Amino acid sequence: IDGRLQEIRKRKEDAEKDLKALRVSLSRHRRLRKAMQTLEQVRDVFHWSALPWQVAHGNLTRMEDGINEALGWFGNPFWVQADESLGFMVHLPGRTAKHAEALSGGQKVVLAVAFRSGANATFKTDLGMMFLDEPTAGLDTDNLGNFEEAMTSLAAQVRGKRQIVIVTHAANL
Repeated sequence: IDGRLQEIRKRKEDAEKDLKALRVSLSRHRRLRKAMQTLEQVRDVFHWSALPWQVAHGNLTRMEDGINEALGWFGNPFWVQADESLGFMVHLPGRTAKHAEALSGGQKVVLAVAFRSGANATFKTDLGMMFLDEPTAGLDTDNLGNFEEAMTSLAAQVRGKRQIVIVTHAANL
């Protein structure tokens, strides 16, 4: 019986050593798993395509207020919100939101002017001048009239603060 008891004690000691080694290994495994999760998150942020996307999306989001404020120069025909495709969703009153690419020619011109102003406001790079090269190309008579009214309104609001240069074939402008 003494020999058997000694053998059981030895196996118990070996089992306790094994248990201690397993606990150390488990602890190390947990730390490694946590480190791997952290590394995966870092990889996702700093992946060659992820970080530029995050910067671009962040900048577009920062510009939203300036763009929407500038749309006030045109009577707030719509408002914009940055989307995941690095573009803008346009919200027209009483209609379903749509991508900026789906705007009419005149609406795109209005958005382009507001975008320029929003970029200036966001990045503090306003040089005091805005150049519009052929902004009336492709506009029908109604939209040409809307554009003329918008530019007149814009000019009145920024008089003395900014110069607007428009190159166009539209004689009435």
